[in-house]
Amino acid sequence: MTALVIDGLRKTFGGVKAVRDLSFTIEPGSVTGLMGPNGAGKSTVLDLVCGVTKPDAGSISIFGEDTAGLRADQVTRLGVARTYQVIRLTTGLTAVQQVITGCYLQRETSLLASILQMPWARQRRREIEDIAMYLLDRVGMADRADILAEAMSYGEQRRVEIARALGSNPMLLLLDEPTAGMNVQEADRIGTLIQALRDDGLSILLVEHSMRMVADYCDHAVVMNFGAKITEGPPADCLDDEKVQDAYFGRQRDADSQ
Repeated sequence: MTALVIDGLRKTFGGVKAVRDLSFTIEPGSVTGLMGPNGAGKSTVLDLVCGVTKPDAGSISIFGEDTAGLRADQVTRLGVARTYQVIRLTTGLTAVQQVITGCYLQRETSLLASILQMPWARQRRREIEDIAMYLLDRVGMADRADILAEAMSYGEQRRVEIARALGSNPMLLLLDEPTAGMNVQEADRIGTLIQALRDDGLSILLVEHSMRMVADYCDHAVVMNFGAKITEGPPADCLDDEKVQDAYFGRQRDADSQ
């Protein structure tokens, strides 16, 4: 079953057409790079897919379920998780505590049982802590489990954020520019992690501004500009497309030609 199907998606904010008749699909167990210059509408697409924003028109299907009218929490329960362009870790919590907060869908105990410290609630709490440690190990951060978020490097915070997103046990993971602001070495570590998660069977939509990251770590690419898709296909083919080159470098080309 196809992981994600977007068909004729549209979203307007005031007079700005943020997404215009966008259509593409994501196959299960693959990494699709959604790329384009700043302001292309990439993050808006993620907001639409995860239910934060409602589309004006078009459809969204996640593993066969129509989700265009669902709330964000309902979409999450269908197996969707995301990270954000700006890191949203909680100050004052350690790495393992951050990931535990992402495991809320797996807790299976009531608030009252937790408050009363019922035996099964305590047992489930220990199990969730084990899951959180496993996820930290999965992203290479197990040795930093007890470190506060604010004491971590930028790259480490990104890894913890991904581990927290994995806490809801998603089938579709949405990553919004997870390597923004990183040097090449840090970005490559994130790219390697993304491919490892794909190899585990996760379907991933990676919003990226970096052409290199899409070329090196994605199986498929979709390129947007001014809210519309301008091409899609194998990353190398997309990056060689003249329309993509113009979208990224058109202003410089125009300047050089004068």
